[in-house]
Amino acid sequence: MTLKAKILAALDKGDYKVEYGLPRNVSLKKRADGTEYYVIAPSGLTSAPEHVDIAEGVEWIGDMAFYSCRNLKSVTIPSSVKRIGACAFGECQNLAVVNFGEGLETISNRAFDGCRALNEVKLPSSVSAIGGAAFRDCTSLIRFSFPDRIKTISHAVLCDCKALLHVEIPEGVTVIERAAFIGCTNLKEITIPSSVECIQRNAFAECTSLESIKIPASVQEIGSCAFEGCTTLRNVTIEYGALKKPCESGECERVFWGCINLERVALPCYCDYKANKWFGDALPHEIVLLDDSAEKIKTC
Repeated sequence: MTLKAKILAALDKGDYKVEYGLPRNVSLKKRADGTEYYVIAPSGLTSAPEHVDIAEGVEWIGDMAFYSCRNLKSVTIPSSVKRIGACAFGECQNLAVVNFGEGLETISNRAFDGCRALNEVKLPSSVSAIGGAAFRDCTSLIRFSFPDRIKTISHAVLCDCKALLHVEIPEGVTVIERAAFIGCTNLKEITIPSSVECIQRNAFAECTSLESIKIPASVQEIGSCAFEGCTTLRNVTIEYGALKKPCESGECERVFWGCINLERVALPCYCDYKANKWFGDALPHEIVLLDDSAEKIKTC
């Protein structure tokens, strides 16, 4: 049996072929060097079996391959798969379990967007890129750890994951892009590693359970509205050394607007801040200016 036949047989297991009429959507592709690989192409299906095992040998799950397959509850992805395409499992609202094989490298934009039954994701260490909104609106997701090879937290990657309690961002990440965690209303704490240089606009906006944040000295840019609407945020520390460089994007406004319960903000003495620019009407009870020894030099 050829590899393609094995793949098709794996996809046709159970009642899949009979009940849903699976199109022959496995195609053969060639690399520049002439070697071949197999891709699961978009199927156009709106229904699927409850469980799918992708056959070993498939290297790429194509864009929208299983988009909006409402019956799908679990999928096993073998180690041969290197890339999961855009919206590949988007809006699979009952997908609760995804078993990823070691070897996966790229998860494309919106790959699991709207998978509202997915409650835990364990990504292999081989993953080096996760696209924008890849896990957006996964409203049952509780824990998420970014693999160590990730250098950029992409835009809206965990946007509106309202059940999210715990996120691990590895040392080595340099950028947290716009709206990465916006609307994660159950997230109480997060550690920003000392490798991060830029926190873009709305990155943590509307994280209404976030209680404290420490911004390391490595961060040189904080975008507008980065923490806007974090209504339970009480304590903010911006380490001495942060924000020394001019903001390249020109944005640094409304950073803490709507943070109505701010009690204490500690920031470097050289920060060129204006109360109405950073805090609006949500002025903290105490603003502490720090020198290079991290000692308090003035309290406002």
